[in-house]
Amino acid sequence: MSAPDFDPQPWFDRLAALARPMRDVPLSATFDGGCHDIHVVFGTMVHGNEVGPLPAVVRLAEALAAGTVDFGGRVTVFIGNPDAGRRGTRLCEADLNRVFVDTPLDTIEHRRSRLLRRILDTADLFVDFHQTIGPTPSAFYIFPWSRRGEAWARALDAAPRWVTRAPGQSFAPGTCCADEYVRNHGGVAFTVEVLQAGPSEEAVAITERTMRRALRWADRLAERRA
Repeated sequence: MSAPDFDPQPWFDRLAALARPMRDVPLSATFDGGCHDIHVVFGTMVHGNEVGPLPAVVRLAEALAAGTVDFGGRVTVFIGNPDAGRRGTRLCEADLNRVFVDTPLDTIEHRRSRLLRRILDTADLFVDFHQTIGPTPSAFYIFPWSRRGEAWARALDAAPRWVTRAPGQSFAPGTCCADEYVRNHGGVAFTVEVLQAGPSEEAVAITERTMRRALRWADRLAERRA
């Protein structure tokens, strides 16, 4: 399925121009406030046609670079599947959000997964912004229940609905999603489905608000731990 007429390349260029990649991962940017060690990660376009959150993610990175947004820990943003994004399609050769697994396969998405794991390996909180294939009345969360996950979901207030499953249950046998990968490594992670695939002001607003709240709450958590 293709995205509506939207060229993500100018946004890719703006992110790349910051020249702040984490561990040499292209189309990522990382910032370290130096006050605490909580690492917050925001991902967008793991599926290439889900472009709605992209402007908000890039603008946050620019604001962090300019110093107009502060965060005491480390925050990293990344564009998941830029190759599919340039084609305006969900994927190129495989579903990136199923291949965060060790495998000898060498598709575009498997190679990208190996790079992104350099970022996700150290994520304490990972919010992965997606969009739905069909219409949805609101944004919603997807992740298996956990006490920490629920606490963060309530704090971020990104969506009024939550699609869940039993704790520890995988999304699909033999696969691993990006957020599952982080949870398997001890972090808190969930997907936020930000309306139907495509650009919209509402998708940008939801994404921006969610990210700002995540950073504020992570700073508060660090203060409580100090």
